[in-house]
Amino acid sequence: MSGGSYDYAYCKLEMLAGSIREEGGCGAEYSRPALRRALKAHIYKLANAMRAVEWNDSCDGDDTEIAKLEELLGPGAELVEALAQAKRDRDELNAAIDRAEKAVPL
Repeated sequence: MSGGSYDYAYCKLEMLAGSIREEGGCGAEYSRPALRRALKAHIYKLANAMRAVEWNDSCDGDDTEIAKLEELLGPGAELVEALAQAKRDRDELNAAIDRAEKAVPL
């Protein structure tokens, strides 16, 4: 399959980042230009990573996906998520064991 698995969402992110003003509109006193520039940079990084994900999910191929995701998410993000999933799996297994023990006392 070719094309945008996610309706070319990365392009929409790029457009969003490009349209963010440094100074806020009506509530300019509530915005800080440096934070807005940082947000724009982050959204551009997100768009870049999403492009790789979308191309791979569309079978168009992008061998930079892992590097782009690691750059976006930072070091250790994969391990943090793996540990969180392991804890969810452990909790689910413990709950199943408790239900089984109550249903069939040993």
